[in-house]
Amino acid sequence: MTSEIAGSGPSQEPGSASAISIDHTYENVATTFPDGRVTTCVTCEINKNPAWWEKLAKGRAADVSFVLDQLTGSHPKWKGTRLIDPSRIAMAGHSAGGASTIPTMVNDSRVRAGIDLDGTTDAPRSRAAGCLGRSCSWASPPRTPLEAGKPPPPGSATGSS
Repeated sequence: MTSEIAGSGPSQEPGSASAISIDHTYENVATTFPDGRVTTCVTCEINKNPAWWEKLAKGRAADVSFVLDQLTGSHPKWKGTRLIDPSRIAMAGHSAGGASTIPTMVNDSRVRAGIDLDGTTDAPRSRAAGCLGRSCSWASPPRTPLEAGKPPPPGSATGSS
């Protein structure tokens, strides 16, 4: 696994944004490490059944937690660690990366927000799904048609008229 850290903001002062991109070794065409080693895709030829996808998502969640440990732990591996606000960590991903957002949020409370862009998942509803900026309580029934998985009624703010 490799990761890249990119900062944005005029001065990299606390409060500006930092983005971390994580490559998952053996899942892409090639990963080049800082010492020059190159690995190739091992998973490209594997039969990807549902159990494989579940294992992949759990492994990626563990990778994200490892990177967060390295960046925010007691002996951080990045000199810019002071720029990371541990109370404002979010994760976004596309496809398998998006689907991996849910198990990451379920297993690592440091990840406070997540975006799954077109990632298929069978993950149960949890604090990681559908909160939309409010506290989640799945013990109560859905309060809106969208929460119930139904289209909004015609003429509503999100429905067609």
